[in-house]
Amino acid sequence: AGISYCVSSLLPEELPALASALHLAHLPVASLLRPWLGQSFLRVLPLRAVTDFFLSCLLLGPDYTVYYCLALLTHLQPSFLQEGSGLLLSRLLSRPVRGFNPGAHLALMDRLRDTHRGQILPYLSSLA
Repeated sequence: AGISYCVSSLLPEELPALASALHLAHLPVASLLRPWLGQSFLRVLPLRAVTDFFLSCLLLGPDYTVYYCLALLTHLQPSFLQEGSGLLLSRLLSRPVRGFNPGAHLALMDRLRDTHRGQILPYLSSLA
């Protein structure tokens, strides 16, 4: 719940169009993130991207879980806005995500860390 809460709280600032589309469709971002995080992105992302997820969280800090989720949502935003969030949500929960390259989003994740680490890391630490 902590990761989903953090992503949900940053979404309006970082991805306002996606946040608005999800809000209008009455879809909490947690409905997408909980299953993905519950299976550690297995069967969601290619094995290389799952490995990158674990390595980034282990080597760069637990807050990178939040930034990784935001990077993935950044990748998916055009599809959400084009196809509509309800239809896309059911498809995303039943099929793997295609074309996501975490390395291409590392600069974004680093910018998110620089901007939000002061809030995210203490919050996540308080949950432990």
